[in-house]
Amino acid sequence: MLKFLALSVNTAREVMRQPVVAMITSACIVTIGMMPVVAVFSLGQEVRIVRDGAGASCLVYGLFLVAASSIAAIYRPVRSGTAGAILCKPVSREMFFAATFLGIVFACLVFTATALFAGMVSARMSLEGIHTDWAVGSVLAAAFVMAFAAAGVLNYSGRNFCSVLNQALFFSMLAALLAAACLAPGGGLGDFGEFMQWGMLSSGLLIFAALSMLAAIAVALSTRLAPAGVLFFCFFFFALGLVSDYLLAILSGRPALAALCACLLPNWQFFWVHGGAGAEGAATAEYVLRASLYAALYTAGVLCLGFISFRRSDV
Repeated sequence: MLKFLALSVNTAREVMRQPVVAMITSACIVTIGMMPVVAVFSLGQEVRIVRDGAGASCLVYGLFLVAASSIAAIYRPVRSGTAGAILCKPVSREMFFAATFLGIVFACLVFTATALFAGMVSARMSLEGIHTDWAVGSVLAAAFVMAFAAAGVLNYSGRNFCSVLNQALFFSMLAALLAAACLAPGGGLGDFGEFMQWGMLSSGLLIFAALSMLAAIAVALSTRLAPAGVLFFCFFFFALGLVSDYLLAILSGRPALAALCACLLPNWQFFWVHGGAGAEGAATAEYVLRASLYAALYTAGVLCLGFISFRRSDV
């Protein structure tokens, strides 16, 4: 168990050290932070546009993150011989594969939490009547700049810049969220959290479940394919999953084929809050539980295929 946890922690650290991961996280925060400006002419739907846009941005940027993480954690160690050196020790291939996946999932958790904090602050910026709370926007911008400043300072003390930046972005976005929760529209202090979209927390859990499924697909593909192939097929399964409901409707006349496609194709619409939404767009507890169970079962199935592929691969 200690070996498994050590491998998972090392994988998470290696993923967080990748420059592309820091770039993806930073780009996601910038995109989410700009959404209140884009949604200002949404005729009373500003908050909803920002809330949905933040979730979509987290999911799309997360697709790039899981692909890059799987390449860094599986493909490169196998090709460079690092994985072979680890497997020479009393570490089974199954343990190495599962620990690598868990490390990537932890990186996805940090990314999702960081983007969720930024999304909640961004949603707080949007006010009714084509207005934007620039005080909250200044808090978000200052937190983003301070994260880079802290990473730059710690880089001179021997710390890895990208790893520190990912950590700094997480804590700075959390601080921005707490600060925004204390502010009232138009300036001044208000009751804590009165104007925040706390329903986005349940949406964040659904997005994390979807990214865990994507991570399982990317890790399984990395055991056989080059980086370009991993990225291509991740996009392929992502696009196919977005239209899976439409494909199943077409195949409704063939129940056996429709059931097979329903088992094989990931359904990303299941992780988007629509019919299972309660007040303020928040997903109900039952909806989150059902979606999480679906993600767990699908992830387990994909990982089983990944185990078989990695066991037969040359390391």
